[in-house]
Amino acid sequence: MYYSRLNEDFEEISVIGDGSFGKVTKCKHRFDGMFYAVKRTKKQIKGPKDLHNIMKEVHALAALVDNPYIVRYFAAWIEEDRLYLQTELCEGGSLANQIKAKVKFSETQLIELIRQVLSGIQQMHSQHIVHLDIKPENIYIKSNENYKIGDLGLASSSLKEFKDVIEGDSRYLCRELLAGDMSVSNPDLTKADIFALGMTIYECATLSELPNNGDNWHQLRDGHLNLPGNFSQDFVKLLKLMMHPDPAERPTAQDMLQHHLRSLKKPTFEELMEQNLILEAMLNRAKEREQILTQLKHL
Repeated sequence: MYYSRLNEDFEEISVIGDGSFGKVTKCKHRFDGMFYAVKRTKKQIKGPKDLHNIMKEVHALAALVDNPYIVRYFAAWIEEDRLYLQTELCEGGSLANQIKAKVKFSETQLIELIRQVLSGIQQMHSQHIVHLDIKPENIYIKSNENYKIGDLGLASSSLKEFKDVIEGDSRYLCRELLAGDMSVSNPDLTKADIFALGMTIYECATLSELPNNGDNWHQLRDGHLNLPGNFSQDFVKLLKLMMHPDPAERPTAQDMLQHHLRSLKKPTFEELMEQNLILEAMLNRAKEREQILTQLKHL
């Protein structure tokens, strides 16, 4: 008789994500009663090479424990030639959900977002791990504006050579990592994460769809940013530095946390309260959707 760890240990509650990478389900553990996110990859493991590639996320998550800004890893297993990952559940969804809902971010809120994500990135880089796929879809919201980095499927050693890098989402990809671009023979991959975070913050600030290619794609990578007028010159300067065409000019995560962010203003109490109310509304909508799906299951 076939044994399924998923069915034996978990009660599947609802699907919270389904894409080309696989499916993520909200699950309740049958033994501890806690809720988790369980990710099931779509790609089947067909040999040692597939297993090596698909286990990169497991190894990266296992190495990055006890960081409040990285999605916590609990367990991994292989079932029917597919990888399953058990991680903490982030009830607030992703940053992409907020952008899609046209949630307006103030400058101080974006500074706090940068600080939290950089805190996660800094630990990764200190352990010679680069994410290589920083984007709104991979930044999750736990509660009370607690942002966490997840989806480390493209994570790699920061010491790897350029030819070994797998491309991420082209909307957030820096120019030096483009296939065939040899203007930088061996780029510092940690600076690719800084660029991608800068592009993510730009998307939050403008609430506009980022280009996949074309003239606008190149203009952004040439440093031509079109930000609303309510952002300070210091903030615009910081964003341009993160997205600088020359990776050597981009600051490290540690430099940004220790120097660049300290000179920028902190969020006001009123701004934090406003953002918390928006997040609470999003959480309530997610719970209502879950209740409807549960009722439909019993029809």
